[in-house]
Amino acid sequence: MQRDLLATMGEALGQGAWSLRLQVRPLMSFIWLGASLMALGGLWAACDRRYRVAARATAAETAAVSSGGAPA
Repeated sequence: MQRDLLATMGEALGQGAWSLRLQVRPLMSFIWLGASLMALGGLWAACDRRYRVAARATAAETAAVSSGGAPA
């Protein structure tokens, strides 16, 4: 049987001792799945050609304006 365990360290009890809480949290793996999907979506969006072309056009306009030339 596979379990999703969560171990948390609590407050100091004194003399170097700490409290430790161990809980069974079902569906804890879905938190990692959701974070992974968001990271994958961010990478996918960053690789989109439309954003790269728009960034280059903005950079070219900024360079043309700062050098005194007319924007293209």
